[in-house]
Amino acid sequence: MSESELERANGMLARYRTASWMAGPALGGALASVSAASVLGLAALLALGGAIAAATLPAIPPAREPASDTRGGLRLLLSQPALRTLTTAWLIVRIGFAVELTAAVPLGHEEGPKHSASGC
Repeated sequence: MSESELERANGMLARYRTASWMAGPALGGALASVSAASVLGLAALLALGGAIAAATLPAIPPAREPASDTRGGLRLLLSQPALRTLTTAWLIVRIGFAVELTAAVPLGHEEGPKHSASGC
């Protein structure tokens, strides 16, 4: 596969992924509010759309230097500045989500109504 074909394939992959991230939740919410049967229709529609998108994407060539072990993967990660930056940023986001979810349990806990000894 030539360099231009690889760029085209990566561009198509990014385009489909971005479109699904943007349109998927909106379509799901809109159809779920209509009826439960529409949720099944949405699932079938999305599966069909995914199959069509997968059929239109060109085959991805094998990696030039496969990193089949953990050390190879870390070497690849550390050798690519853009990949290293994106991975670090995503790690920070995920740690933030973990902190938020951990704090949400005790902070979101509401106690029931207080009852006096007389039952009132």
